[in-house]
Amino acid sequence: HRPTRTVVRYEEAGSVQVKSSEEPLPAWRALEAEAFSERRLSAVPMLGRKRELARLRAIWEDTAETGRVELVTVFGPPGIGKSRLAGELAAVVEQSGGRMLRGRSLPYGQTSGYGAFAQQVNQLAGIFETDSAPLAHEKLERAVAARLSDGWKEVAAHLAALTGLEQARAVEAPVMLFSVRRFVEA
Repeated sequence: HRPTRTVVRYEEAGSVQVKSSEEPLPAWRALEAEAFSERRLSAVPMLGRKRELARLRAIWEDTAETGRVELVTVFGPPGIGKSRLAGELAAVVEQSGGRMLRGRSLPYGQTSGYGAFAQQVNQLAGIFETDSAPLAHEKLERAVAARLSDGWKEVAAHLAALTGLEQARAVEAPVMLFSVRRFVEA
């Protein structure tokens, strides 16, 4: 309960006797995951990443000023603070009225090449893994239509193919990527 209480809604479920403990321990029943919630940042100041955070802040400020889309990739071995750095940047972005989406790239073979992008599209559209295919399609179409006034159906179809909501179509890569660009810029 303690490490996940910011991303899962619980209710108290009494106490349970655990073999390794003489005293009963409090129990919690998980009710539902909070939508697209991230772990809260630690109250401990971030150490050793001021330069990296300053670079990311400068990229954000330039993006906010020019309206030009930027893609930033943060990679490195486990445990060096990538998630913490992204969380600190998210706080900066949100404080200035922006919105930051995250996608996690899994090791080769565990997801498609567009897995991280699909996570971001799902966040924007409010699509959950438990949604039925028709509901996910409806949510995607609504999200695309809300951002694009013309050509939104074609963009939604391309995004559905890229995110795995439907079978990939025989569409030339530049056309597909132009749809992605239109959606991201909108």
